[in-house]
Amino acid sequence: MPLVTLPFAYLGWHYTIALRDFAVIARNSLVFLYHFFSLPTLRRTFFSPWRRLGESYKKGFYPSAWLETFILNMIMRLFGIFFRFWLVLIGILALVADLVLVVLSLLFWLALPLVIASLFFAGLNLLLR
Repeated sequence: MPLVTLPFAYLGWHYTIALRDFAVIARNSLVFLYHFFSLPTLRRTFFSPWRRLGESYKKGFYPSAWLETFILNMIMRLFGIFFRFWLVLIGILALVADLVLVVLSLLFWLALPLVIASLFFAGLNLLLR
């Protein structure tokens, strides 16, 4: 008798417990990528100088030294914007790719019992020929 109830127990597990675990795994992968690429930090420090590099302004009235420091600090900020932009872009692309894979995996998981049943009956059909 337990062999008869096995398909129903499998389907019960497949569409309840396994789907809940799948949702937890999918959420964990998205959260991991979000924090792996440090997207909150990159968003918050987007206009900061790269690696906090920069010059401090000299005291006193030195217009040429002030302009030199200003230009150098602006170049460091532009480097920071450039590199952070690419990191944010790669992070967003990784999140989108992960989301697409999660959706495809979910569709495959939902169709898997039908695939298993059709392959089982196709194998029986080949055996009985």
